[in-house]
Amino acid sequence: MAKTILTPVTAAKFPHLVTPNDHFNKENPTYETKQVFDMENDEHVAWLERFREQGAKLVEDFRAEIVKKGGKPAAQAKKAEVILPIEEDYDVEGEGEEQTYTPNGNFVLKMKQYSLYKEKKTGEMKKRSLPLIDTAKNPVKTGDFYTGSKLVVAFRPNVSMVQGKLYLTCYIEAVQIHELATGHSALDAFGVFEDGFKGAASSDESTPDDGGADAGGEPSGSDEGAPNFNF
Repeated sequence: MAKTILTPVTAAKFPHLVTPNDHFNKENPTYETKQVFDMENDEHVAWLERFREQGAKLVEDFRAEIVKKGGKPAAQAKKAEVILPIEEDYDVEGEGEEQTYTPNGNFVLKMKQYSLYKEKKTGEMKKRSLPLIDTAKNPVKTGDFYTGSKLVVAFRPNVSMVQGKLYLTCYIEAVQIHELATGHSALDAFGVFEDGFKGAASSDESTPDDGGADAGGEPSGSDEGAPNFNF
């Protein structure tokens, strides 16, 4: 199994790291993010180049294992197209039918994690919450955050063959928040007054069971021990 990898500090694009995205998978929504790699940043360029090399090796090692076993999967694996989780980044202009997408020279690394996992002993499906920490490695409880948040993401790459294609998938294990971009609320328009009604302060002491953060390449996740993160 591949080891945990840390990204450099990168900006998130369309992150769903607190509330999972159920648009494409209603039964098991996914935590996900696209991390933007700035091609004018030497650290980003070097990291992405190393990851492409490591990812290619993982894929070819996986292909070799399938071919060695023989049979129909081996024939498929020999000619299987490789799909990496790296895409060109783009700028969006206009609205509606006039909207255009123009590549800006940067790249995004796509990552995800399933919000439910199957406990090995019981077979029961349990909810997973992603571990979020600050730059002092303290646990963070926050609402959803947005594009532009600066993050370091711990993930584990996994290779699978689906419909005759070899996919390298990055499964998120934990996230370190370096800079938080949050949304705006209508409540921001109100002022604070010393006199007047004071309601009881509310608190939420409940913490959802994260069920572990190791996807292990399984669609429903697993409950294996969490890795030792080196943020």
